[in-house]
Amino acid sequence: MASNFCHMIKPRTLFLILFLSSVTFSVFAKPGKYDELLQKSSGWNSTKIINTADNYKENGQMDEAMVLYMIVIQHNTDNIPANELSHHVKANLSAGDIHYDKGNYSNALRYYVAGLKLSESIPEHPHLATLYKNIGNVYNMFQDFEKGKTMYVAGLKESRRVKDNETAYKLLQNLVGVSVNLSDFAAARKYYEESRSTKHKVTDESTFMDRYIPALLLKYEGKNRESIERFKELAYISHDNNMNARYECSAYGEIGRIYNQLEMRDSAIYYLSRCQQVAQAHSILYQYAESIKLLYMLYDQTGHRMKANELKDRYLELKDSIYNQRQFDMAKNQQFLYEMEKTEREIADINERQAHSIRILNRQRIILFGILGVVILALFLLYYFWKQKKKLSESYSNLYEIYRRMLSEQRENRTLRLALNHENEELREELARLTAYSDDYTAAPESGHALPTKDNADDCDSKNEKSALSPRQKEIIAGRITDVMEGEKPFCSPYFSLGNLAALIDSNTKYVSLVINEVFKKNFSFFVNEYRVNLACERLAAFDFENYSIEGIGNSVGFRSGATFASVFKKITGISPSVYKKLSIKKRD
Repeated sequence: MASNFCHMIKPRTLFLILFLSSVTFSVFAKPGKYDELLQKSSGWNSTKIINTADNYKENGQMDEAMVLYMIVIQHNTDNIPANELSHHVKANLSAGDIHYDKGNYSNALRYYVAGLKLSESIPEHPHLATLYKNIGNVYNMFQDFEKGKTMYVAGLKESRRVKDNETAYKLLQNLVGVSVNLSDFAAARKYYEESRSTKHKVTDESTFMDRYIPALLLKYEGKNRESIERFKELAYISHDNNMNARYECSAYGEIGRIYNQLEMRDSAIYYLSRCQQVAQAHSILYQYAESIKLLYMLYDQTGHRMKANELKDRYLELKDSIYNQRQFDMAKNQQFLYEMEKTEREIADINERQAHSIRILNRQRIILFGILGVVILALFLLYYFWKQKKKLSESYSNLYEIYRRMLSEQRENRTLRLALNHENEELREELARLTAYSDDYTAAPESGHALPTKDNADDCDSKNEKSALSPRQKEIIAGRITDVMEGEKPFCSPYFSLGNLAALIDSNTKYVSLVINEVFKKNFSFFVNEYRVNLACERLAAFDFENYSIEGIGNSVGFRSGATFASVFKKITGISPSVYKKLSIKKRD
């Protein structure tokens, strides 16, 4: 139970607790391997620290670079000049890049967001467009393409403002990719045209992408032949210009996929084999595995079972090796993160010893205990709400079972009543005879059983309405009402009224209303809504209506709005339609 509650605490709160703990107790930390670097940089200003860190990063010394970036990040940002805040933005951006390259996207996002907040607090907004771009990249890693696109659009707007064409070009390329992932090909083409008109540094890679994207768009527009020719040209260009082999492999792979869509299996096998050979020769593991996967599927479709099985076995072995490689990378990243955590504690220790302020330490302890107190209180509140939610769920389940049994009993009673009506044909004959002579009906309530109709309703004095019908007549009218409501289900029309019901049973509104009030002990509105809710319950639990929305089911049984349906449903059953549907599906499974 305790572990579940820990997962419910926000990551920001946990990080703050750990940070304060490290600051409070770091006086006991042992010297780390970065002490010499920390001591050497203790007298440097932010500009020199950032420049030195950038040099370390350029030379691949990521640990040392991260140490120096963290020194800048840990400095207090209160009441410092804008140029100093700009160094903090750069440090957060670079630290985020290091984490991103190591595959720790959540930490990268944390640093990017910290840099974003600082950048937005400065009028010049340093590095803001790049921060938006990198945050969008992180969201795309987690398949949140909508959020990624939002970040890219914001970054594009900022890059246009500061006339940063290089970043604008990269953002437009990213917007093309994310729009394709969202199947918004019109937007993808628009962003592509914008990227073409944006001035940028021309490289072999940018030239390749400027031609690769339209070929990809042609594929998704169904212009397969033209797309194939474009990809063939791109494969030759990348090969002749000695570009990274992944470009050539990507072009061959797209050609193979298009031929596969066109069911031209031989051509598909040929180009996917080319992709496989290029990927294998240049150790592009992912593309090599993907090409083998597609190839063994194609060989299987064309009846080459032996070749298909051979490639399938190779793919499965390769898949295992990829998984192991990823595990190895994850282990290395964990080591890197551990070193960074130690470095953060060392930096906090030096800052604390330099401060020599008992007041700050006491304040940190107070904050820590305050946070711990809030966390404990939050845990108790979470536990209380969890218990209440559990009780509420049990109550809903009980109400559902009660109402379900009631509906089942109603169906059984309905079947029994229909059987009795079938056996008692005399009642129906009497009803037909009484209806035939309804125009001459003058008998006293107790001396006959003629069924009053809408033609003679006005002859009855309103004070004597209750005595105008005999018990037998009420029973006959009630039976007719039940037959119509359960058989024809006229209440499914949102315009169903008392007059409609009276017309359907060939009576009048006064007598129908009287029977509903005295026999069924309900008013007309509740009487009709109960039928609607009962039918809605059946449809909420039925396979045939599984794809209907809650409001759609409400409309199908006669409710004009979803809000009215939900209100009436809960009033009658005690639970909402959505809860009833969830419980029905749960019981059904």
